[in-house]
Amino acid sequence: VRRHAEFFTSFAEEAEQHLRGLTQRKWLSRLKEEDANLHAAMTWASEHRGSDPDMAMRLAGALGWYWYVGRQTDGTGYLRTTLEDPAGASDLARARALLALSLTVRPVGCIVHPSDEGFEAAKTAARLFREAGDPIGAATSELLAGVEGVAQPDAGASLTRVSHARTTLRSHGAAWRAALADFVEMEIRLHHGDVDDALTLGREAEIAFD
Repeated sequence: VRRHAEFFTSFAEEAEQHLRGLTQRKWLSRLKEEDANLHAAMTWASEHRGSDPDMAMRLAGALGWYWYVGRQTDGTGYLRTTLEDPAGASDLARARALLALSLTVRPVGCIVHPSDEGFEAAKTAARLFREAGDPIGAATSELLAGVEGVAQPDAGASLTRVSHARTTLRSHGAAWRAALADFVEMEIRLHHGDVDDALTLGREAEIAFD
């Protein structure tokens, strides 16, 4: 049973790399086909955290983007339960699970919906990613923390956060995530009446996502 859980944890981690780009639909389908196996792996990982504290975190973190696209019902509870007791888990595994939580607590497919829980999870994830030496993870987390600018009267701090995240993502060749930064900034600016700049960012994001 351990080998089954290890296999599907590795499968989920591989799949996660393909969910931000043109291969998304194919890999979403593959994940859906393995839903029962993934749930079995989640159950085993949860029950054996004493002997393998990282696996539950790794699996939860790897499935975050999958759950965000439309399966939050499956994922948010598992993420919260897993993160309640991080004892023994590595900072990097915990950071990935927190990043996943910051996604799944938002409404289906609405990454720019403000969320206090998502904000706090993203901030902590960013710190842990930085300490673990993962600049892309840290920048992605900062980007998700910046989403709060949609609801804040003064979006200056959030726009700065998003801008810094985009610069880091571009410098590391993470084009899809950099485009996501454009999209997030577009939404912030739209909510604050900066329509012209928002439309420019939206067109740039659309081109990059294609």
